[in-house]
Amino acid sequence: MKISQLKYAELFTLLAFIFLLIIFSIQGSLTEENALAKENPQELKEEIAKLTKENDELTAKL
Repeated sequence: MKISQLKYAELFTLLAFIFLLIIFSIQGSLTEENALAKENPQELKEEIAKLTKENDELTAKL
């Protein structure tokens, strides 16, 4: 079936399905990141401190 042959309801259903797939994939990746943050809070704090220091150094150079 070609796209030009789809009726409006079918096209809307297809677009809604694609939208839901995108939403679920984003939600899944955020859930994984949240789980990692809960498992390794100390590592994240160290990474934040490192990035903050680098940011301050770069800001000072400007």
